[in-house]
Amino acid sequence: MQKELDELSGRVIRLLKKKTMTVTAVESCTGGMISSLLTDIPGASEVFKGSFVTYSDETKHRFVEVEEETLKKCTAVSEETAREMVRGGIRIVGADLGVSVTGYAGPDGGERGEPAGLVYIGCGSGIRTEVRKFCFQGDRGQVRRQAAEEALRFLEEWLLRPETDSEEEQHADAPAETVRIKYFTDEIEKLCRITEKSDWIDLRAAENVEMKAGEFRLIPLGVAMKLPGGYEAHVIPRSSTFKNFGILQVNSMGLIDESYCGDQDQWYFPALAVRDTVIHVNDRICQFRIMKHQPQIYFEETNQLSETNRGGFGSTGKQ
Repeated sequence: MQKELDELSGRVIRLLKKKTMTVTAVESCTGGMISSLLTDIPGASEVFKGSFVTYSDETKHRFVEVEEETLKKCTAVSEETAREMVRGGIRIVGADLGVSVTGYAGPDGGERGEPAGLVYIGCGSGIRTEVRKFCFQGDRGQVRRQAAEEALRFLEEWLLRPETDSEEEQHADAPAETVRIKYFTDEIEKLCRITEKSDWIDLRAAENVEMKAGEFRLIPLGVAMKLPGGYEAHVIPRSSTFKNFGILQVNSMGLIDESYCGDQDQWYFPALAVRDTVIHVNDRICQFRIMKHQPQIYFEETNQLSETNRGGFGSTGKQ
């Protein structure tokens, strides 16, 4: 078993060197086993940027920035957490690739009835991350060794995938993230992935709406979604919304985070009519895109910015 693991680790290190890529590991139930296996290989320092053993919820949040909401809603042993562990590790150490492991090594399982041996392993880059679910058998030590081995195999598989000029081109025809969606009506067109220049996605009225000038209405959009962890949706009017329907979005831009994902958490468009208007079911009235949460920001006070004054106000430029 150890010989096989050493050979597997050696192959991963050689592939990383060949592709001039670096890697980080974010481990929970494996407790540093992956990092140990990789750094046992001579020359690993050329490609191994560092690692984290985030055994508690607190350290997952503090050191690799797993969202507290993700840990609370999805638990530490989940696809969402494994995905955020990969991204956080990559972001913090500046690696090209990351691998993560979180699970129940045993003998006990989770508080919600999850079995011992349940493990989620994440692997990916800053552009795309995949997570696999495993149910390992055996005692605590066996589960941890199997998890470490599968994580290294996942990493090796990732490195063996066909190369293109860039990861953006490699995945241009594949979604980088998956959004689970529930429809509340069959009368609106299904949402589809945008492949043209714009990455905004249209949303449609889910029912016929008649409004008088000055009337406010929450217009149902007929969808509920489970966004990927670490993302939020920005909802704005379409450029033609005011011209076609005479309505304004009262909050200027709607923001929906990943915690709004229950079966009845339908999306709505808060509209104020400036004239009498009728909106028909399936009319396109707004659009959305998903964005990553803003990273933690620190403000450094200074008496001088040492840049040339542009003039004007904010983003308006010179007047």
